[in-house]
Amino acid sequence: MTERMLPSVMFGRYQSSELERNSDRSYGIQTREEGLRITNDLSRLTLPSQRQIDYLQIAMMDNKLIKEEIMQDEDNYVAVYQDMCLSLLDFIED
Repeated sequence: MTERMLPSVMFGRYQSSELERNSDRSYGIQTREEGLRITNDLSRLTLPSQRQIDYLQIAMMDNKLIKEEIMQDEDNYVAVYQDMCLSLLDFIED
């Protein structure tokens, strides 16, 4: 596995300090919560044509229904957020 991932040399002291100390000779991956959140957010990005949000219907909803239908539904919330961000960027650039 080492040869496939790093065909020439391993950088720094990783081989002597980490890889050779492991009994199963496996790699570990360190990550932070922020990195995982960014990766998750990027995986959910969609194009405007892929988002099916009826803003006219949302405008006629009361606050309780908006909270249930939009704010607590992850797909709808992300789609509305993306549309809002794109609209703000368009406004700033004009």
